[in-house]
Amino acid sequence: MALKMTPEHYDILKNGIAATVTANPEYVTKAVAHGFSTTRIRWDLFWASTFNGQSAELWMTKTLYPYLNDTHIDSALRKIVG
Repeated sequence: MALKMTPEHYDILKNGIAATVTANPEYVTKAVAHGFSTTRIRWDLFWASTFNGQSAELWMTKTLYPYLNDTHIDSALRKIVG
């Protein structure tokens, strides 16, 4: 499946998520133990991350929403987080 997100934006997303996971290594384990869905986990990680020094909300609004919707963003998150 090809992503609609540009490779540059995908890399920014991937690096932001990786930094959040590195800073909070226990989050995924605890989220799974609490029965959170994989969708919830990947979006929680997204909202907890920063991208190019911007909050997730600002980066999404200014950078991603002009050409993507939540389904496209979730596809990229699924590829990154699982």
